[in-house]
Amino acid sequence: INRLFSNIEKIVILTLILIFFFSLLVSIYHLGIEQEIFKESSICGLKNADEIISKEELLRQLNKQIISCKDVTFRIFGFSLTTINILISSFILFMLLKIISNYEKFKN
Repeated sequence: INRLFSNIEKIVILTLILIFFFSLLVSIYHLGIEQEIFKESSICGLKNADEIISKEELLRQLNKQIISCKDVTFRIFGFSLTTINILISSFILFMLLKIISNYEKFKN
């Protein structure tokens, strides 16, 4: 039974590493859009496609003022939420990598 929990713990830690790694990648990409390093995709301003039922509605959507993905609308201590997510994801990812690298020491 102890070995089973050991394997489950490793799987959970590795899954969390993957989750926070992808969170970090997406946040870095979004920060690149905010800083205009990357071009924002057209999906940033589109409305749900299910709600566009006619060509007139599509033209109305295209003529609307669109909020861009590069526009930061909320900041905490001068940092965008994307920047804060990069910091938090990096920290958690670092800690998880440290835990998994020292796993055998912590297990005993």
